[in-house]
Amino acid sequence: MSKQLSAFPKPPVKTPKKRNFSINDIKEWKFNRVSMPDEWVAHLGNITENFRMLIEGKPGHGKTEYLMQLTKMLATHYGKVSLNNVEQGRSASLKESFLRNQMDEIPVGKWMMADPSQRTFDPWFNRLKRPNSGRVIALDSLDYMKLTLDEYKKLHEKFKKKSLIIVAWNDPMDVNARKIRYMADIKVEVVDFKAKIRSRFGGNKTWDVWPTRAKDIKADQLVLNN
Repeated sequence: MSKQLSAFPKPPVKTPKKRNFSINDIKEWKFNRVSMPDEWVAHLGNITENFRMLIEGKPGHGKTEYLMQLTKMLATHYGKVSLNNVEQGRSASLKESFLRNQMDEIPVGKWMMADPSQRTFDPWFNRLKRPNSGRVIALDSLDYMKLTLDEYKKLHEKFKKKSLIIVAWNDPMDVNARKIRYMADIKVEVVDFKAKIRSRFGGNKTWDVWPTRAKDIKADQLVLNN
């Protein structure tokens, strides 16, 4: 009997038909927004939980300082941040920035920095795939890790619900960073400790990263020009 039953072909499994998005579909799309202090909304805009951001600048202009302030705000008001600082790593300069920005005010367990075993892409990517890897992924920097466009796309596709922040040099700018810039929702250039921004979410007010340093640089420039 079992042989006779197995002789009958199984009915084909119906798969749902895929269709394009209609106008009404797009009108009904919903996205979770990140709740932030007003001064950060004025800067970043009304960002979603899965924003993509590129921070660029020359050395010594405040990229890491800005990243510390940004990730502190996100860890405090949004969710866990996973930072991979392959460029500075365990260094006195990073510790000074950490202390200067009072990162110890962040709630316990909401901010972490990757260990040295994650200085290349594959070990870092595999660690990020683990549970509780954070809601925000940050890399400082693209150039030091030599992150490629294809590797960035892997991050983008794998972590659709997480936010991505990539720091890059721009003197000159790596070809991969230039292409990623087009994909980013938020582009920030840090110049003389001021973060100039172009955001698809609105905002776009320049952020004063380190006002006293910016003031000193401006005063020095005035002296040189006279």
